[in-house]
Amino acid sequence: MSSYTPKTSIDVVQEDILALFESLGWPWATAAFDMRKMDAFATRESARLGLDEDEACRRLKDVVWALGSVQFSLGYMLIAKGSAKQPRGHVQRASDIQNLSVEYSIGDSHFWHHTNLAMESLYRVWERLANFLVCFCSLQDGDEKLYFDGVIQRLEQDDILSALTSFKNVKRHRKHYNRVACSRNRLSHQSSRLFGGQTVTVTPSDILRADGMPYAEITATMPDLFPIIEGVKDKYLESRDAFVHVVEYVKELPNH
Repeated sequence: MSSYTPKTSIDVVQEDILALFESLGWPWATAAFDMRKMDAFATRESARLGLDEDEACRRLKDVVWALGSVQFSLGYMLIAKGSAKQPRGHVQRASDIQNLSVEYSIGDSHFWHHTNLAMESLYRVWERLANFLVCFCSLQDGDEKLYFDGVIQRLEQDDILSALTSFKNVKRHRKHYNRVACSRNRLSHQSSRLFGGQTVTVTPSDILRADGMPYAEITATMPDLFPIIEGVKDKYLESRDAFVHVVEYVKELPNH
């Protein structure tokens, strides 16, 4: 083991994250989901519905752990933003790419790393909410993989399950899932990066250089990090609300 002692600790980082959440008026969502009460809920409802207790408890815990991962990543985004080189964004213009300055710092890399992690964790929340509903509503059909929108579609086709009072609150989260899925797939499959959302455009000029080639204006734009944080925060709160509504829906399910 290394003899080096880090200058900080996870406990200190977590204190900073909680303080940042509190200063912004953001809830620490998992604090509202006492695990003993969640276990008791899953045990009680699985017995009432004739389900496997261990599986029901695992599906419920999976949602809580995924939601907790979002909180950690969002907290690290807040910390890393303070070390970003241009947290409010920046625009540079030059006629030669070599004249553009480097607008990244290690804080930027950490920020985008945790942004990617936050979106992946948000996607996992919705994936596990779907698994939770599949379990408690007994929707499993062979090896078919049901995502949240597919679960809602299946429930809509059931006259009894779709008529429950709380279903309307669960159903309205389909648009929230779709937004997260689109953002996550774009990051995961196309543009996952440690150097953020910089865009570079080249605009040719009508003026020619000595070699006959046109001059060009190069514009490099670094995004404002604050709206990105707000966007992740909004998705985090939507997933928290979805969990609450799904739990309420399960309580209303009729006995099988």
